[in-house]
Amino acid sequence: MTNVYRLVCMIAVIAMVSSSLPVNVSGADDYTLVVSPDKIKVSIISGIFSVAVTNDWPRIIFWHTNDPFSPTFEASFPRIHMFNDSDDNGVFCRSEAVGTVFFDSNHATWHLSSIIEGHTPDMGEYAMFSMSAETSVYNISGEGPAIIEDWANVTFWFCLTEKPVTYTTPTGSYIVSGKTEMRVNMTIRITNSTSADYIALERFLQGGGTTNSFVVTEDDFQSDEVLTLLSGWDDETLLGADYTRPLRQTDDVVQRIMYTKEDNASQAHFLWGTAARMSNGSSSYDHILGSSCYTTGAGLMLHSALLISNDTYSIEDETIIGIDESGFVGGVSDWIMEYLLAFVGLIAIATVSALAFYLIRKKQRIKSKTESADNLETDEIMDRV
Repeated sequence: MTNVYRLVCMIAVIAMVSSSLPVNVSGADDYTLVVSPDKIKVSIISGIFSVAVTNDWPRIIFWHTNDPFSPTFEASFPRIHMFNDSDDNGVFCRSEAVGTVFFDSNHATWHLSSIIEGHTPDMGEYAMFSMSAETSVYNISGEGPAIIEDWANVTFWFCLTEKPVTYTTPTGSYIVSGKTEMRVNMTIRITNSTSADYIALERFLQGGGTTNSFVVTEDDFQSDEVLTLLSGWDDETLLGADYTRPLRQTDDVVQRIMYTKEDNASQAHFLWGTAARMSNGSSSYDHILGSSCYTTGAGLMLHSALLISNDTYSIEDETIIGIDESGFVGGVSDWIMEYLLAFVGLIAIATVSALAFYLIRKKQRIKSKTESADNLETDEIMDRV
C-alpha cells in the first residue's frame, strides 16, 4: 500500500500548497461593466463585484469576482406581512401577522423592464433595471384564495454605478459606493386598503461557507455604537412565534448588518434606510422604521415595521448591498466549506483510483512472477531431457 499512501499524501500536499498561494483580489485598472441577462436572471460584473438578480422574485446573489474562493451571499425580499402591534412595541413578530403578501412566483408574476446602460460624468458607467408585480394579500399560510386582490403594485429598481453616488433624503444623505455596491429601491403603490395597522417589510440574508455570521450595528443609547454578533446557524424560530429581536437603530441615515466569517472579518454588508418615505397622495413624510430580526438556522430574517392608514398611497424604501474587499485574504476555507461534498468526493475518487491502480499493478506482478516460474521449470525439464 506504499504507493497508495504516497498518492494520497501528494493530493493533500497539493491542496495545502493551493491554500497558501496568493489570490488576486484587487480590481483591474480598466473598469468594465458587463451586463448579461438570460431567462432566469440578470447578471452584472462590476470589476471585483459580481451580482445576479433572479427574475421569478426579488433575490440578489453576489460575490467577489476575482477571488475564486469567494463564498456567495444572498439578500432577498420574500414577502410583506400585515400585522397589528398587539404588544405595542413597534416591531413585528410572527404571532402578530394577520395576512401576508408573498413575492414568490406562485403568488406574483414579475415583469422585468429593459436594462438601461450608459455613462455620465457623475455616475461613470451604470446599469439599472426594474421588476414589478401586482401583489395580493393572502392568509399567513399562503394557501387558498387571496384575502385582498391587487393590494398594491410593488416595484424594485436595481442600480449599479462605476462612481460613488450621493443620495439625499430628509433624514440626511448617504453614499452608495461605485463598483462594490448595488442600490435597491422598493416602491409600494397601494390600491386597496386593509384593516391592519402595520406592514412589515421582510428581507432574508444568507452567507456561504463559513461566512454565515452577522454583525449588527446598534445604538447603546449613550454616545457610542455597539456590535451585536449573531450566528445564522442558530435557529431562533424554535423559541416560538412570539419571539423576535428588536434592533436598537442608530442615528445614521442607514443601518448596517455585516456578513462575517468565524473570525469576525466582514466580507459583505447589507444596509437599509432608517426611515421610509411615505405619501398619502397629497403630501409626503418620512416614517422611522421599527426593525427586528431573528436567525433561522440558515441565515437571518430582518423585518422593518411601518404604521399605515387607509389614506397611505405609496411607500418607498432604500436598500444597499455590497462586498467588503478587506475581508478577502486569499484563503480557501470558505470554498472548501461551500463545496465540501464535492471536495470529499474528489478525494474519494482519487483514493479509489489509486487503490485500483495498485491492485492492478500487484496482479500484473504476481502474474509475471508466475509466468517466470513456469518458464524456468519448463527450461529445467528440457535440460534434463
